[in-house]
Amino acid sequence: MPDFSAVTLATIQRQLGLITSEQLDAGGVHRTARQRLVDQQVLQRPYKSVYMVTTRRPTFEQRLIALSLAHPTGFITGPTAGGYLGLRRMPRASKIHLCLPHPIHIEAP
Repeated sequence: MPDFSAVTLATIQRQLGLITSEQLDAGGVHRTARQRLVDQQVLQRPYKSVYMVTTRRPTFEQRLIALSLAHPTGFITGPTAGGYLGLRRMPRASKIHLCLPHPIHIEAP
């Protein structure tokens, strides 16, 4: 792992291996350094302005966090939220349900 600050490492750990461009900037990892880390395959970029540490195995919870970081005005909803929270009689959804304000539209990855 590169020399990240303690605050940056704590953020990455709290967010299950995910961090935003803004959080990296605050930790002193700017655009050129971020691109170098992507080129070295230390980080990958699942969404614009969201980076993921490549040493972690992707999980469903991590996908939810990545979407929430990529679209901070939205929220996880419907069967996805109900199933994640363990509510009874919620179907297992293969798709993630994300509610966004109009006129934002995103494509499925």
